[in-house]
Amino acid sequence: LEHASAYTSEWIGGGVFQPIAPIWLRGGRTMVAACGRHLRVISMITNRAARNKAPIHQLKYTSRVAAHDHPVTAICALGRFHAASASSDGTLRIWDGSDPKELVSSRIIDV
Repeated sequence: LEHASAYTSEWIGGGVFQPIAPIWLRGGRTMVAACGRHLRVISMITNRAARNKAPIHQLKYTSRVAAHDHPVTAICALGRFHAASASSDGTLRIWDGSDPKELVSSRIIDV
């Protein structure tokens, strides 16, 4: 994007959202969004308080991962539980998202 700064916005607590689409892991129950050098993990929570009522689905901020030394430039899902993130620092990281509360870096590749 020629004027990418026009499409970014500040995130409460620091960081800037870049015009990178978030990805969904764990069958649509975990969302991963790039925010500056970090990845933010947001989980789908199902609340079944009442027995005869439909469940209520909510998104809940779960964690933030310091992913790279420079801003994340791309993320993609690799199957149901894995993701990849690339950065302007020249690294590609493979993430294991099988735990709904955090991402764990399983591999770092210098490109």
